[in-house]
Amino acid sequence: MERVFGFSSGNPSLSLHGLYPFRNALGARDEEMFTWGLGYHLPPDGLELKRRPQHMQEVSFFHELEGRAVCSAMGHVRSADGEVMPVDVQPFRFKHWLFAMLGGSGRHMAIRDWLLGALPPFLKRNIRGSTEAELVFGLFLSFLKESRAMYSVDTPPEVYAAALASTYDTWRLYAADAGGDVPRAVLLASDGRRLVALSSIEDAAGYRVVSGVTDCPYCRDHASYGAEPKDHPDLRVTLVLADSVTAPRDWGLTPLPPDRVLVAQRGEVHLFAR
Repeated sequence: MERVFGFSSGNPSLSLHGLYPFRNALGARDEEMFTWGLGYHLPPDGLELKRRPQHMQEVSFFHELEGRAVCSAMGHVRSADGEVMPVDVQPFRFKHWLFAMLGGSGRHMAIRDWLLGALPPFLKRNIRGSTEAELVFGLFLSFLKESRAMYSVDTPPEVYAAALASTYDTWRLYAADAGGDVPRAVLLASDGRRLVALSSIEDAAGYRVVSGVTDCPYCRDHASYGAEPKDHPDLRVTLVLADSVTAPRDWGLTPLPPDRVLVAQRGEVHLFAR
């Protein structure tokens, strides 16, 4: 069992109102031990990260975020195969960037040194754990640095799409050189201002753009008795979710095509060709 999600909102105080219909997807329930992590950006420049290397029964990221004005968030949950160190729990963080992914190459140990060798020294020193996902994150950051987009506010969205596409393509080449198949993975990255997503798997990741809410279900279910229903015409929030078992359409999401990279920022969604 593995699930990853991310969302970007143009209205932080109303983010969960737009995501209320998907609240059951933002979490997990399992009879076995699993790990979970949740990172979220708070206006104007706050960032919090929670990691739980051992958890049982149920976790609701929606409830974890309730009561907070959230610009963006990213969560990851996965079945635990034995003991997991906290530094190996996704999402990973560098400065204001968060990263998580679903899947892998199946050649992690064979290409680990190659991935490390592709990182500049300041990113190599930031590697704390032993997972492939953290190294792929480092590769993404290295492409951002080359594009001078790591700390930028107004870089065009296509630059971030190109950085994530280059990350996957480089990783894919390393895996192929090690005799592996094409990595089956979903990659998510966010700096609080934008969410970038890529899926190499057909029908693994999906997205939904919530643009305005009429007769808000969240307000209706949480209002005091007799309160009037509310409309949020200016609400803009984009959700991306991937699950190792459940198809996007079963969550009411539009599948993210494998040949596209999604960038959501400032209430707008762009799909760029890889």
